[in-house]
Amino acid sequence: LGAMRGARAEAWLREGAAAGDANSMAVLGTLCSRHELPGGEAVAFEWWRQAAALGDVSAQLRLALALLGGGVGEEKEEQPSTGGGASAPPTAAGAASAGRREEAVRWLRRAEAGGSKKAHEALAALGEESLRAPSATEVLRGAALRGSADAMSDLGLVLAGASRSGNGSAGGGEVAAGVAG
Repeated sequence: LGAMRGARAEAWLREGAAAGDANSMAVLGTLCSRHELPGGEAVAFEWWRQAAALGDVSAQLRLALALLGGGVGEEKEEQPSTGGGASAPPTAAGAASAGRREEAVRWLRRAEAGGSKKAHEALAALGEESLRAPSATEVLRGAALRGSADAMSDLGLVLAGASRSGNGSAGGGEVAAGVAG
């Protein structure tokens, strides 16, 4: 942020955060994590926790990834570590890590419930079972990618907003029956 613009932006973001705006809190956390505002990781975590508690999905995801050590502030392409490896005697650090992982999984589940595909992927990488059932479109897409001609046709119809019966209601009629069966 430029000095003058940054000061004005920060003032407005802080005003929004004080008024309870989760997005302002999430942005403040990201700016702190990037050292564009003072406070660093510790302050970033607090902003993200506040925003996450208010339901901000991006803050839930960023907080979870940061708790897992996946990089504070930036959503990295790498998947979080599953923590596997040689067994060692439990330590205070190990117990703290386990607590951070549990908290991260809780935030990932909330972000996944809010529609975050990255949270869904992170849970899978951690070996955690997803609580979200795949949508009919996801089921069709998977079958189409595996070569099912019927699924390819049905997926095309669903994405076009049509159905095999021609009534224009995606997800109804024979398309839905093919997915359910």
